[in-house]
Amino acid sequence: MFATLALSDQYLLRIFCVDNERAGTILLKDASLIEQGDNCETQPERTAILDLQGDVVLDFGTDWCGYCLTAAPLIQQALSNMPNLKHVKVEDGPGRPLGRSFQVKLWPTLIFLKDGKEQERLVRPTDAASIQTALDSLTV
Repeated sequence: MFATLALSDQYLLRIFCVDNERAGTILLKDASLIEQGDNCETQPERTAILDLQGDVVLDFGTDWCGYCLTAAPLIQQALSNMPNLKHVKVEDGPGRPLGRSFQVKLWPTLIFLKDGKEQERLVRPTDAASIQTALDSLTV
């Protein structure tokens, strides 16, 4: 079983099931393997994220963070009205360079990108309205 996320015309991130407890990732560029990892430890490179065209929300956090768990339904509610938006959840933490490259210090941090350029940033959102306001910055 696997899922594929098209990061851009060139990059694909394929997430696959190794067994019931572990997953792995494969990052492809132009159908060529450029990175492979187990246990979801491999993240896309910053350049792959910045190459994304269109509207993208980077969602930095962890699955054990209380703030992240509280914000998750608010994020889903706000994003549900935007089916063409790319929502990239990024497991962050020590040794995870993508979060550091975006200067993420607290979770969850939402970074709203349009054609690879940051438009807005929300740290620990507490309501769907603030997320919607940030989403509106993508339509300007």
